[in-house]
Amino acid sequence: MNYHNEIHLSELLYQTITKDYINIISKIPNKNNIVLLVGHNPILENLIEIITNELRIMKMCSLVHVVLAINSWIEIKTQTKGKLIELFNISIFYSNM
Repeated sequence: MNYHNEIHLSELLYQTITKDYINIISKIPNKNNIVLLVGHNPILENLIEIITNELRIMKMCSLVHVVLAINSWIEIKTQTKGKLIELFNISIFYSNM
């Protein structure tokens, strides 16, 4: 990927609830205007529904592009509604060779 910036791992996002994701997002430094969150369902589906007001089914390895109308990450805690731009469902096939 040729990515050379910071990567932050958080155990708080593993086997947790949607509220914890929102709390973590709200603490992202404002110097970061693009964020990639990696996690599991159903929590990520719930998070997308909360911040976009759209229910989407996310298959394994899905990627969702959301734009938030916020000036600071702390604003995600206050009824922020984003716009779901696109949902990418990436199919992965497993075989026993």
